[in-house]
Order: sequence, then C-alpha cells, then structure tokens
Amino acid sequence: MALPKKAMRYVILISITCYSISWFLPALEFGKDSLPGWACAIEGLLLGWAQGHFEAYANLFYLYIFPLLWSNTYQKSVMSLTAIALLLSAQTFTLKYIQGDGGPSYITNYEIGFYLWFFSFLLLFIVSVWQLLTVLSEKIVIQSNTD
Repeated sequence: MALPKKAMRYVILISITCYSISWFLPALEFGKDSLPGWACAIEGLLLGWAQGHFEAYANLFYLYIFPLLWSNTYQKSVMSLTAIALLLSAQTFTLKYIQGDGGPSYITNYEIGFYLWFFSFLLLFIVSVWQLLTVLSEKIVIQSNTD
C-alpha cells in the first residue's frame, strides 16, 4: 500500500521540525557543560574528520535528501543516501569523547537535542523505505497485469 503523499509530507515536516529544533537544544553533555546541536555540528564538520568522527557529515546528507523525498520522485540513490545518513548519525552512539585543547572531553550524557536530531534521520529513513516498497509493489502489479 502506498503512503499517501499528504501523509508522507506530514512525516517529512515532523522530521524537519525535529531536525531544526535539535540545533538549538542541548545535544551532548560533558560533565557540567553541554553543547547545543549547532555547536556539535559546526565542531564536527570542521574538526571531526581529524579525529575520525564523521557523524556531523550526516547533516549534509540530510539537507540533500529531504528535498528529494519531499518532491516524491523516487530515485534509487535516495534509499542509499538515507541509509548512509542514518548510519553516520548512529555512529554518535559510539562517540565517547571529543579531543580538545586541554585533553579529551568525555561525553557523560546524550540530551534531548541529540535524540531529536537522530529521530529526524530515522523518520527520513522510514519514508524512503516506504517509497521503495511502494515502487516495488507497483512494479509487481504492473508485471502481473501484463501477464
């Protein structure tokens, strides 16, 4: 069964809302200090590669993927890109510390901004899987009608 276009757009809007809000909420806690989502993203984009942390690059995938899903034109690459973005964002769960000037800063807690950020990727992944299943089911119906 195809996901109605209106329902799909609502899911994408929820994802965009969660993603946007996550930038302004605390995301990672380091002892008594916490970083908001935007600071984590900027620091990760600029310095993450040097430490072998690529979680922040999931943001670039997100900004590329959601317009493709919004347009409702299924492309084979969308599913792959969404999976890559989800895996990159999930890599944050393995993140234990960030190397700073004064030594490592250990992550003591994941906060609401992080969970909203991750949830936004999960919603995009669900929409892309649903689109893939819709395309496959339509091909099966078309093929069975021609036989």
